[in-house]
Amino acid sequence: MKTIPLLLFLLCLFSKADDKPNFVIVLGDDINRDNLGCYGGGVTCKTPHLDRLATDGVRFTKAYTSVAMCAPFRQELYSGRTPWRTRTLLNHSQSTKDTKSLPHYLKPLGYRVALVGKSHIGPKPCYPFEYLGSTKVAHAKENEVLLRKAKKFIKDCQADATPFCLVIASRDAHSPFTNGDASVYPPADLKIPPYWIDTPELRAALPP
Repeated sequence: MKTIPLLLFLLCLFSKADDKPNFVIVLGDDINRDNLGCYGGGVTCKTPHLDRLATDGVRFTKAYTSVAMCAPFRQELYSGRTPWRTRTLLNHSQSTKDTKSLPHYLKPLGYRVALVGKSHIGPKPCYPFEYLGSTKVAHAKENEVLLRKAKKFIKDCQADATPFCLVIASRDAHSPFTNGDASVYPPADLKIPPYWIDTPELRAALPP
């Protein structure tokens, strides 16, 4: 399945542990820059919280992915290597055994490096994150579980004065669209990108 991963906000928050910055990476599925207000979109999608994060954090305006599919992108993001080097050109593919990623570089510096939510990466020795447990519950409740686990991890790190890197990987806005209030997005009022085929069926399927 084609996946255009959407969003990377990198928030640098300075901790008391030797002034090492903390990193929070917020990642979602199937969202491109046209969907976000902070990138000039947002006519259809209302993203006030993400827009505020972009204002307070770092917004990348010239970043791109080599392969716009879920597994290749995630492994490229976490390893800093192109899919041609990790051999993850296809979706559901796994990296070569010599691949190193964020945990390999940050853990020796005293960081806890964790991932909560969707992983879709492998093999585990190449991506030895501290996995914060499954969030596979009823889809409408999944983000609540994800954020609760993320909040606990951050509080634990703060209590120990331990610097951290946390990836919060939501499955939204991947279909099926079961979250949110569909009445906020009347199908007739949706702004369809010019590179999509605008049909009544498409409009009916988009609102959550």
